[in-house]
Amino acid sequence: MVVRIKAMTKSELRQYVEAYHPFFSNWIAVRGECFLRISGPVAQQVWFENLRSGAYRPVTAVSILVAKKAVMLHKFLDIRHREILPREHQLRFEEVFNAMRDQFVPSIISPLNAIEVCQLCEEHAVERVNEAHSLSALNAYLGKFDTARKWIDILKRLTNDRTDIEDWEKDCVRALNSLEEAIESDKVKVVLDEIRLSEESRLLRG
Repeated sequence: MVVRIKAMTKSELRQYVEAYHPFFSNWIAVRGECFLRISGPVAQQVWFENLRSGAYRPVTAVSILVAKKAVMLHKFLDIRHREILPREHQLRFEEVFNAMRDQFVPSIISPLNAIEVCQLCEEHAVERVNEAHSLSALNAYLGKFDTARKWIDILKRLTNDRTDIEDWEKDCVRALNSLEEAIESDKVKVVLDEIRLSEESRLLRG
């Protein structure tokens, strides 16, 4: 007889995620499968992906709230802790949390600090449109205008004279133009706070 492997239902997944709630008591629970915390222009999420293999997979990422749908520092755990089958959960969930504590960045047990997050993002960044978009906005929000302009210039270089630019990249360029105008008119916080509040609301809705 062939045993068919299938993903858990959402209800089943949430039962396993429930075991992690005590470790994330200061975070906001979203959808029953994600934990979220917010600090000014950045938010960190830890969620549990429901895999076709029947296992769940812990993941973390940081949302740059002052840039629409901007995500950086996406990370899985090491191979040993990456996928947890239901039959392993009871014996291993504390071990898995310890792996998240040791491997996820920014640290999930230290306070979330926007300046430190920005530094981490800079350290891990490569010259891509989405990252230039994220870091130009985040640095501008934090008052680091020289660094913001550096990423603005990178974004321009990555998109100028391209004939194959995609719609989402065009959105980044439009946001860049608005950001440049905001920097010049000293209205950065006003412009970026509007985006921040919208993105924060979107994450909280799940």
